[in-house]
Amino acid sequence: NSCARLFSVPHFSPKVDWYPPGDGFSNYSLTPYSFNDDCTELRVYFSEVVTSSFFKHIQTLSLECAKNNIDQLQNNINFLSINNLKLGPSIQYILLDQIFQIAPNISQLSMTRRTFAQILDSHPNNVKVYEQITKLIVKDIVLDTDINKICYMFPKLQHISLSLREPENV
Repeated sequence: NSCARLFSVPHFSPKVDWYPPGDGFSNYSLTPYSFNDDCTELRVYFSEVVTSSFFKHIQTLSLECAKNNIDQLQNNINFLSINNLKLGPSIQYILLDQIFQIAPNISQLSMTRRTFAQILDSHPNNVKVYEQITKLIVKDIVLDTDINKICYMFPKLQHISLSLREPENV
């Protein structure tokens, strides 16, 4: 009951496939192929990752499940290669802090408003905690009161993508 979707697979395979292959999932390769060596994007949907594979070159990690075991993920992923982190709506800010401790090269962060609000509310004002983030993407409308917090928490942003209710907030 544990699968992960893979991206950047060989040209003869579909762009997205389930890993590990099992009941209900097919492997399109005509010859045996090790996905682990060339996989650059990994999307984790389940709270437990049950695989003996190690992914060395993951650049984009998407976490979609509510509870992730960072230790377990660390056994399967080289966190030093990750530079883009995408968080689903049920990810807790505590998990984010743990990830940044073991993945110092993350410079791009994408998330929903719900996760973003948890991050902003979890830290007091004037605390710079995510200085490594240069690109921030928030998928829902951000409240006017959050703009100042963004400046403090992400002081080195070069690119930001978010939605505001009022044009004067820009």
